Amino acid sequence: MRNLLSAEWQKMTGHRWMIGFTVWIFPVGAVGVFATFILLLFLMPDSKDRLLNAPLVWTEQFMGPWVMFGGAGGGIFARSLPIVFCASVFAGEFSWGTWKNIAPRSQRLNLIFVKFVIAVAILVLALMITSVVAGLATFMLAGVSGQSLLPEMNAETLSVFMGDYASAVALGFVIIILIANYAAIASMLTRSVVGGAVAGMGIMIFEEFLLPILNLLARLLNTPDMIQLYRFTPTYNLKNATHWVQMGEPSNNQFYLELAQPDTLLFSVGLLIVWCVGSFLIVAWLFNRQDITT
Repeated sequence: MRNLLSAEWQKMTGHRWMIGFTVWIFPVGAVGVFATFILLLFLMPDSKDRLLNAPLVWTEQFMGPWVMFGGAGGGIFARSLPIVFCASVFAGEFSWGTWKNIAPRSQRLNLIFVKFVIAVAILVLALMITSVVAGLATFMLAGVSGQSLLPEMNAETLSVFMGDYASAVALGFVIIILIANYAAIASMLTRSVVGGAVAGMGIMIFEEFLLPILNLLARLLNTPDMIQLYRFTPTYNLKNATHWVQMGEPSNNQFYLELAQPDTLLFSVGLLIVWCVGSFLIVAWLFNRQDITT
């Protein structure tokens, strides 16, 4: 198993252009953005108010990368890059015709598990680096601009932050697993990098529009409770869990569901874990049934 993990790591990281534009773009982009701000503050110190027109909240900067995949709008765009990466990882073997050389049926589950673990590990590493860069750069911006950091650093603030940060990391980890599973399922069905990426994104986008679709069907069929099915989708629970971690309150989508009691963070995280395990079992089942000899 150790040799499989090492070989898979070298294989994935060896595709420098692909991994650079889909994974390392996050930490590199963070370095570029913050470096630009710091440089502009040095060159144009009088423009501080225009460049930094919002408070420097260091806790949000550390946590931001871990929850950026969970929101709507920009979250969908951010998820597209890891989906392309994972589609390339899982469907690439079909395109290159290498599965039949390296995947005897008795070792298929080990191979797909190792590929999955390394893909998730690379994405988690990228988010960890991005988080550290964003957090430390916020302190540098405060030092260069003279602007105060929020919240004030003390023992109580650090204690609360560590708990919130652990929640954000756990949520980011779950989101990455779910993204990898979506891309893997799409790749197994299409056996194409482009097809896997497009289908994986299609699943995510469809879920974004599922609430109005269910609302329309509930009205047409006169079954108001049908809309409650949305509560059990990954997208709803991603948004709800992300909102809990960032704001300490449930998602605004709960207003449309007319819930008597808001869904808790534990409810959403629990369902996301179920989706992660279930979707990976589907990946393993599909791969075990693939005809990779032709």
